[in-house]
Amino acid sequence: MHSPRHPRATTLIMTTLLMAASGCMQAARPTLVCAPSGKPGCTATVGFIKQGWHTGLVLSATELKGPIHALTHWFPAAPYVEIGWGERPFYTSRHPGILMGLRALFPSPSVLYVEALRHGPRGPHLLWREISTRGLAHLQQFLGRAFRHGPHGTLEPLPSRQTDAGLFFRAHGTYDAFHTCNTWTIAALHHAGLPVRSTGIIFADQAFAAVQSAQ
Repeated sequence: MHSPRHPRATTLIMTTLLMAASGCMQAARPTLVCAPSGKPGCTATVGFIKQGWHTGLVLSATELKGPIHALTHWFPAAPYVEIGWGERPFYTSRHPGILMGLRALFPSPSVLYVEALRHGPRGPHLLWREISTRGLAHLQQFLGRAFRHGPHGTLEPLPSRQTDAGLFFRAHGTYDAFHTCNTWTIAALHHAGLPVRSTGIIFADQAFAAVQSAQ
């Protein structure tokens, strides 16, 4: 193309995609309070949390059963845990730079971050959604498949990657500009039975809007 605006458009697209990649890193911790009790007869609740450009899930420790029960070994006293997925080099780096963010736009290995929460998080970017017994089981299976297990079927935290409250774990799945942490979070909620689709979800605001409308 000979349009003088084409280079600008390319730069804008690359910058936007870089923002998406950058979003799947650790964000500042939100204020913490107790989670809602839910409606009468509610089987379980799952929390969706948006922190800057990153999104993740919040689960009660009572829901860490089946394929993800092993997490209770690493977080025995936590009433809640937050689980997030992202690009491994960028997500685990303490000081990620622009070059690392650009590399994250292309297919690369992923990682899971699990953090213990003393209480359920609170804030304008936290949404609690009720799910059925079947939906909870499907979510547990989805999360169980996301973790990469060791030779004896155990979860393996990454060495020297422990944070103040959480651990990084090896994960399945490939991260790229069109399959971000936000894509993964919505896919998890789809498996939980929420009327959301991960197709076309790249950015945190898209994910938040999808969950917000899924009443």
